[in-house]
Amino acid sequence: MINILHVERGSFFRKVIKDIAAQSGLIHYEADSSEAALEILKKEPVDLVITGLELADVSGEEFVERLRRTQFNDIPVMVISSSDSMEDYEKMFKLGVVDFIHKKDISYDRFNRYVQSIVKEDRLVTKLREINIAVLDDSQVSLNVIRNIFTLNKIQNVDYFKDPKELLASNKNYAIYILDLILPEVSGDEVIMKVREKSSDNVIISISSVKNYKTISNILLIGADDYIIKPFDSNVFMARLKATVRTLLLLEEIKELKSRLR
Repeated sequence: MINILHVERGSFFRKVIKDIAAQSGLIHYEADSSEAALEILKKEPVDLVITGLELADVSGEEFVERLRRTQFNDIPVMVISSSDSMEDYEKMFKLGVVDFIHKKDISYDRFNRYVQSIVKEDRLVTKLREINIAVLDDSQVSLNVIRNIFTLNKIQNVDYFKDPKELLASNKNYAIYILDLILPEVSGDEVIMKVREKSSDNVIISISSVKNYKTISNILLIGADDYIIKPFDSNVFMARLKATVRTLLLLEEIKELKSRLR
């Protein structure tokens, strides 16, 4: 069951969203101010926050800024407003909102499609928390950055390596390999090829500050599934990981279908 929190000054539109949520089978909470919203967040699990631009105590922009400074900063936020201002759009997207919908465009179908995408994303995160992940980077700073991203997302089944030989000597099977390109003693492309020799099903993501398109195309051709340029944004990093997990889930479904057909 998905829990949503709608923060809006006007009671009429809060009722509109409440009715849509009821049709979608969602648990609905509502508040007219940022203070009331934060109190609900402290007491109830919330999967999606919907906010207007005008609240009883502060603006929607101030509310989202405040939300980002709390332990609830990873909850996706959608804006529903009557504003047509591009400045409002830009401000809210810079704050990390996931969508900005005009009130006249809101409908059961669009709202339900978005909520279903939240359900799918939750499935991807759950899968990420279940599978084994290996991270190889000779930079302790880079390892710490990735470790912090995983810790914030409660992803714990991760082994961190600074030495490529140690990773290659490991008998443990990893669903996802995150591999630095520039490594001591053993080149990153050699590591990729050796990992790919072990299994064609595992996902390999190469990370590097190298931006040369020929290098990137070569890395993808020899076996990497994706290439992320350093320094990377944590949200983009997680989005790319979720995309790879989507592929893993699809492969699992194909395998299961094949086994049923035998």
